[in-house]
Amino acid sequence: QFLYFIDVMPRASTTAVDVHANGSTDEYTLYPMRWLALFQFAVLNAGNAAQWVVFGIVVDQSKEFFGLDTVKVNMLSASYEMLFIVLGPFAMNLFDKRGVRSGLRCASFFNFIGCVGRFVAVLWAPNFTMAMISQVLLGVTFIFAYPAPPILAARWFGEKERTLATTIAAVSNSMGVAVGQLIPPLIVTPDNHGRDRWLILFAVGCSYSLIEAFLIAFVIPFGPLTPPSSAEEVKGPGRAAVIAEEEHFSGYASSSDDDVPSPPPAASAPRHNPPSIQSDEKAPLAVALNRTVAHGSSRSSLRSSASSRRRSQVASQVLDKASTWDQVRSCLARPGFRGLFVGMALFFGCQWSCMGLMAQIVKPMGISEATVGWMGFSQICAGSVFAVPFSAWVDRIRVYKAPLTAMLIACTVLYNLFAMTLTFQPDGMVPIAFTCYVLLGIPQACAVPVMFEYAVELTYPVDESLSGIAIVWLANVVAVPMLFIVPAIIGDPARENSALIALYLLVLISFVATLLVGTPEEQLQRLAYEKACRDVAHRGTDNASRAPGTSVDDSAARI
Repeated sequence: QFLYFIDVMPRASTTAVDVHANGSTDEYTLYPMRWLALFQFAVLNAGNAAQWVVFGIVVDQSKEFFGLDTVKVNMLSASYEMLFIVLGPFAMNLFDKRGVRSGLRCASFFNFIGCVGRFVAVLWAPNFTMAMISQVLLGVTFIFAYPAPPILAARWFGEKERTLATTIAAVSNSMGVAVGQLIPPLIVTPDNHGRDRWLILFAVGCSYSLIEAFLIAFVIPFGPLTPPSSAEEVKGPGRAAVIAEEEHFSGYASSSDDDVPSPPPAASAPRHNPPSIQSDEKAPLAVALNRTVAHGSSRSSLRSSASSRRRSQVASQVLDKASTWDQVRSCLARPGFRGLFVGMALFFGCQWSCMGLMAQIVKPMGISEATVGWMGFSQICAGSVFAVPFSAWVDRIRVYKAPLTAMLIACTVLYNLFAMTLTFQPDGMVPIAFTCYVLLGIPQACAVPVMFEYAVELTYPVDESLSGIAIVWLANVVAVPMLFIVPAIIGDPARENSALIALYLLVLISFVATLLVGTPEEQLQRLAYEKACRDVAHRGTDNASRAPGTSVDDSAARI
């Protein structure tokens, strides 16, 4: 709560301003603490992602030290995906009921315990069972961390910053995977892969996880005092209830009203009357956004919720109770989201499986594990560099389907070029394949944050956590069988022709995903609501300047 008092200092805050034609403005406070929250999440996400691919990138060393065969190594790589299938629905409920802060604290705890478990495996139990236990503990963190970027962006950032914030958070995962592909082959080498080398490798990860656990446990702030956009303002009552639940669940709830920092006066009343959210057969929007305060909350949370409940006329519609599954069904009722849901799940599920097995796929062509590590590292670095300005551009134009479809087309073309290079093996095959693989990282990295934000736009006002987790859940349902199908195709030891079949299968699936995402109509519910809010403010100002007795047509305030 001390961080709250720091955060509301006027000189430390900025505003997101919408300027209308008549000179009036809509201002939403953007607290500097949003960057701290984003940084802490990025630290957690990167560290956990680096642990994911360790066994898959040093396959032979893992087999020898832990006494594994190829199937068990692939099971270790697939543990994150398998766990997400089982516990993904639990993550939906936790984010919905307890909020993003509690979800990240849970993720941080399991990340640290998993890193300690790897030390135990190396020192006392270098076998498959202990390695799998530590991998499962780390996999719990992935469940909460990977789909969280759009939730964090919506909670803290203005409408012109959300895609950028989602990109930074998502890129942290990619950078973690890059480090996880680069560092292990340098430490645990084919010539030196004894116990001391594994201890050095896992000591790096354990030290890192200890630092981020401290940040998440004691520094990560609650949500902002006031909403950063009109789309979040309408969710004010639900947000207040969730923050109160976070405080109570974390043990930081105050025992008196005086201990709670009061929001600015503007937070307790609407700036203007936002438009009503209508429900129809194509877009059943009248669903519960978050839990109400009927959970035995403290006096402070009741006061906060009662105050924020007056923020908009929409609140009475939004606060109708609906379960998490009702909200998921509401998402799937929208054609645009169904195409995105299936298409991106196919694309990422197959991509994740092939990424984890890339060292095995290209081994028959004479490409070493160390080279694959550098390929992965360079690919992710290239993607990270281009993803940030690309997301800033998407924030400005507020169009999602066309950029996302273009990135999927680019991925399909580059996957095909990569496979053709390995098929015909021209002079300089390795540098050409290396270049194709690195360039492939640019559309891949650009597609992830746009996908998350597009899903939120299509499913608004459903809670931001649900659409992203649903897509990632189905992607893991696809990835798990692929992690066993692809090795069965390429064989053990891997055969060149079979490995090429696996690559061309990825090209085909990428093409199908492009069709599924690009075909449905783009219906951006959140953008439509924010535009309607600006229209209401503009018309309200015009109405105030008219003679008494005139009014604004109510139909213009509806979407």
